[in-house]
Amino acid sequence: MTWRSVLAIQAIVFDLGNTLFTATDAGYRDDRWERRLGLPPGILAREVWGSRMERAALVGAVPLEEFWDWVGQTLRLSDQQLSDFDDGLWEGIVLLPQVATLLERLEFRFRVAALSNAWSDARGRIEGVYGIERLVEFIAYSAEIGFAKPDPRAYMFVIEQLGVRPDQTLFVDDLATNVAAAAALGMPVVQCVDPEQMIHDVESALLQGTLVHGATP
Repeated sequence: MTWRSVLAIQAIVFDLGNTLFTATDAGYRDDRWERRLGLPPGILAREVWGSRMERAALVGAVPLEEFWDWVGQTLRLSDQQLSDFDDGLWEGIVLLPQVATLLERLEFRFRVAALSNAWSDARGRIEGVYGIERLVEFIAYSAEIGFAKPDPRAYMFVIEQLGVRPDQTLFVDDLATNVAAAAALGMPVVQCVDPEQMIHDVESALLQGTLVHGATP
């Protein structure tokens, strides 16, 4: 199958975690790390994720080192436990071959970028490890741009970098809140439930909305 752009969609913006990247069975889970660190069940969701400090770190408002110092003090972790926990957040992440193939197929037909809610160390953790930087035009990390999804400014930053309008930009993310915020800006959207569904729905959205297709020569 070949694709060629006809009308509206000129660009596609993907989330990274649980969208382009998939967590394997060995991937990070709160309950696994709470047991490993000897923490009460549910404390990470109650005290760390979504906390004021974590939200500040996501948009670069506090240095990452300060955030991790706060985590260590809040959870009463040793330096070694804290280091292991930090590294553990990146365990079991893969870029599936079929997802890489989708990006390769889109690469020369659309502007393709990624928008990730991520701390300031994400670029060093991700780029050069999974090869994702070769498959997208650029990656915007929230800690670098100062805005995190679902803040409309995060989406508009990427849209402006791409030089397109919201209605010309397909947005793909696993979180319903992020998808809803993009849709509110007028962006066509796909919510990722699993990799195969995401690939199918992205292809369907492009074909039905703005593309014609035919047999590959």
